[in-house]
Amino acid sequence: MHKSYERMKLFTTWPGMKQEMENYIKKCEICQKNKITQHRVKMPLQITTTPEVVWEKCCMDIVGPLTVTTGHKYVLTFQDELSKYTIAVPILQQDAETIARVLLKKLYSILVLCKLSLQNKAQIFLLNYLQICASF
Repeated sequence: MHKSYERMKLFTTWPGMKQEMENYIKKCEICQKNKITQHRVKMPLQITTTPEVVWEKCCMDIVGPLTVTTGHKYVLTFQDELSKYTIAVPILQQDAETIARVLLKKLYSILVLCKLSLQNKAQIFLLNYLQICASF
């Protein structure tokens, strides 16, 4: 109602115009059928467990379709829930094969390196692993 009144005020005005418009809109069947309700539905809060170690619990999502610039239409996002560290990888399409390839090539190598650096494992394995990943 407020937007209609403000819009009408730009063109004309008279005494009691706001009340007259309110009455007309309330009685207008077409206005009531086409009325856009602004009731926002709030989702109930869910209690989740907080991870104790970085990369213990992660979230993944696909953003898009976006405006195509370099052929990439989507962005695969991957976020650690504890540190909030986010990785965003542009992808061409959102099919299972593309996502599996990105997970294997880009994200899995990062996660393994993070885990290994936290555990301080053998450096030889790290070098071999990086060479294998580079061959993909």
